[in-house]
Amino acid sequence: MTDPADRALARLRDDQAESLRELAALMVRTTTQTPLSELASSRWIASQVATALKAATRGGTLRGAVERRLERAKGRLDRDERPLREVLPSELVPPLREVLGRPFTPPPRLTDRIVRQKAMRELVSRVLEDTVSRFGRRMRTTDDKLGGLGRRAASRGRALGKGLLAAAGVADAASDLAHAVSEEFEQALERRVRDFLGDATTRALSQISEQLTDPERAQSMAEFRLELLEEILDTPLAELLEDLEDLDPLATLDVALDALRTEVDRPDFVDRTEARVEQALRETGDGTLGAWLEEVELRDVWTHTTTDLLAARLRAVVLTEDFEAWWHGLFQES
Repeated sequence: MTDPADRALARLRDDQAESLRELAALMVRTTTQTPLSELASSRWIASQVATALKAATRGGTLRGAVERRLERAKGRLDRDERPLREVLPSELVPPLREVLGRPFTPPPRLTDRIVRQKAMRELVSRVLEDTVSRFGRRMRTTDDKLGGLGRRAASRGRALGKGLLAAAGVADAASDLAHAVSEEFEQALERRVRDFLGDATTRALSQISEQLTDPERAQSMAEFRLELLEEILDTPLAELLEDLEDLDPLATLDVALDALRTEVDRPDFVDRTEARVEQALRETGDGTLGAWLEEVELRDVWTHTTTDLLAARLRAVVLTEDFEAWWHGLFQES
């Protein structure tokens, strides 16, 4: 190998040299100056999205990572009274507001699958069952306030039935028959209530899905998301952690992963995603990645972190024997 090659390789491998970081910065600068439509084809982006979602929804890697992070957060934040706003990087809040404040209508089919998951169905069913139960208790309370009018009427009805049976010469069977009729009535009522709850739950889930995907409600949903963001930012970390545990985040994650898995496994997922990417790229026109990052106030953060990441990866590569062999080949005469 020639001396210039030796000296160049040594400079690349020198921890104190800035050569690799300068190369990483050049890569980042060139990338941010490139129009979004030229960074990658819409087909490639769609296929990468599909690959990433399949990797996230299959196996327990993602779920395990989330579970471990939750456990670490529990041990560190269970007594922290600072609001989330104080610990969240300030650069993230404006873009969050920008993204959440945009009117957005979620895909109807995906939304419908999510709201019809078992956990959501059980939640709505419990709410409806509780409402029906409270209504029944309220009716009994009203009857008590009226002096037990309903129970007296029922008692007189049973007494009249017994009297008629006795008059017909079947006095011994009167009590058993009245009891059987009462039980049959209660069972029929329970069946009707169960049927009602099943139908009502299905209708409620359909209405939730329709409301969430109604384009006319996109602006009001955006305002709701912004209000929710401000509320979350002002909530103490310890309280957020407690609320998160009550929501059973792992069960919620399972529901989301199941819905995503169903969507990604559709044969036309990549084609539909490609069409959406193409539409988004057309809307950006000749806009560059840097201009978009500037708009959402993330350019500085993205530039610094990406440059650091690339420089670290480049440094790891130049230290390998494979890189050294490739480098030698560049200086050999053909």
